[in-house]
Amino acid sequence: MADNTISMDVRGPSHNYLISSYLTESFESPFSEVTDEGDYAICFNNYAGRFTEKKTQVFLGVIVPYVDEGLENEVELNGTARFYQDMAERVHVMFGSVFHVEFFLRFARVLEKGDLAAMEYNKVYIDRISMGMIVLICAVAYLQTYMLKRLFRVKNTTPTHKPRA
Repeated sequence: MADNTISMDVRGPSHNYLISSYLTESFESPFSEVTDEGDYAICFNNYAGRFTEKKTQVFLGVIVPYVDEGLENEVELNGTARFYQDMAERVHVMFGSVFHVEFFLRFARVLEKGDLAAMEYNKVYIDRISMGMIVLICAVAYLQTYMLKRLFRVKNTTPTHKPRA
């Protein structure tokens, strides 16, 4: 499957799938005839390329054949226009939510890179301190050995040079 694929599912008011397709190009436009009234759900899925960024634009078009039947038809058209306006507002809110999620993901990546830099600096610092401690321990061991040898050194006694006690 191509890396630029987006899956799109549209469910009707009775929770049946109206459209289920994979969109790979910008000009693809699946059409469906709507016969039921109610809420429709549009779901976009980026499972094929989760590590890529994609820009998705949604255009909803409502085509109602014009029949001059007076006020009843006008009320129906106004209802369709209100539905279209409501859907456009919902898509705008969804776009804002996706934008905020993308912002927080990028911010989290920046923090993760900052943490990685701090960990690398701490590793260098710990390596240097460890080397210093090893040198210090070796120096202390050498000095202790030298002092113990000096403590148990036996002085040669001669008839002219004798210890006092």
